[in-house]
Parts: sequence; structure tokens; C-alpha cells
Amino acid sequence: MFKYIPLEKQIAEERKKNAKLTAENNQLRGDVDFLAMMTDVDLDNDEIEESEVDEDDAQ
Repeated sequence: MFKYIPLEKQIAEERKKNAKLTAENNQLRGDVDFLAMMTDVDLDNDEIEESEVDEDDAQ
């Protein structure tokens, strides 16, 4: 029916997935930066603040 996975094993698996996704995200971000540099495009690297998002939702 259902397979029981101990909490420690679940945490280890989720950390492994998280590390893999973080590495992939960093690679993709580097690829975008490289392409922007090669095509002479300026990227806006500023992070969107929560207050800006809230103001946009209110309008």
C-alpha cells in the first residue's frame, strides 16, 4: 500500500534534490549572463522587494 520512509531519509533526499536544483539554477543564471554579455544586452539584476510586489498587486 504505502511505503514508509523515515524522516531522516526524507530530509536527506530533499536536501539532495535542493542541492541539484540550486546547482542547475546557478548554471542557468550563468548561461543567461553569458548570453547577455555576448549580445551586449544589459540585464536588470536588482531583486524585487516585497513592498514593490504588494504595491503592484494593489493597483
